[in-house]
Amino acid sequence: MAGAIRRGFLDLTTGQLHYRELGSGPPLVLLHEVARSSDSFSEVLPCLATRLRCLALDLPGYGDSTPPSEYPGIAGYARAVLAAYEALGLEAPFLLGFHTGAAVALEVAALAPERVSKLVLCGLPDFSEEERQRRLAALQPSPPDPEFRYLTRLARELAPFAERYWGLDYAHRYGIDFLKAMPNPHWGHQAVYEQQARERIPLVQAPTLLFCSRNDAFAGVQSELAALFREVQTAVIAESEKFPLVNQPARCCALVLDFLLGATPSG
Repeated sequence: MAGAIRRGFLDLTTGQLHYRELGSGPPLVLLHEVARSSDSFSEVLPCLATRLRCLALDLPGYGDSTPPSEYPGIAGYARAVLAAYEALGLEAPFLLGFHTGAAVALEVAALAPERVSKLVLCGLPDFSEEERQRRLAALQPSPPDPEFRYLTRLARELAPFAERYWGLDYAHRYGIDFLKAMPNPHWGHQAVYEQQARERIPLVQAPTLLFCSRNDAFAGVQSELAALFREVQTAVIAESEKFPLVNQPARCCALVLDFLLGATPSG
């Protein structure tokens, strides 16, 4: 048994960064999608932590981490992760990211290749230039309003995902994280849209696992992205919806542990 998740804060120059920790063994740093937090790994952490020391971070401005004083961009998020390495005494841990977290993990591995032992990217985002510009133009802050219409909008957006993919519990947790990230929950998305992933991939030296759900929005480009890595393995979670780490945690855990350690968990 991995025990109970421990929570803590790191004092960085940019503010406090919140993290969740579970397990022992080789360290694995996990980076979430936005506007979620380290809580998004709650389903998969107990399995991963049977073999690994799992450290799930809240990116700046998300979860319980201090919001940045200005828009950080993808490099700013990556530098915060590297600062967390220092605060946690990590030299070159395993690094895993999902969607936005995958884009940040890619940037960490490109900025500091020697600081990533192995890299796991779930649903790495990639956009055509037309799609990139369309998405950037649509971004806007989400400030509260006196009539609380933002709560109605949030409920309307979450309801289809709760019904089709997540269930009510996960959707409720997502909603809490979104509210915590206001008024700038879009900053993480902006950083991803601005990142030129195909230019960053060749800078990665770590062996990489690139995987996603069959229904992931980026499933169609994963083979093109894989061809750009020096050393890569690929996989598709066929029975999952768009969030395999939530919907198929045991399958994802076995896949990740086999790649990182060469062995799947027993039991």
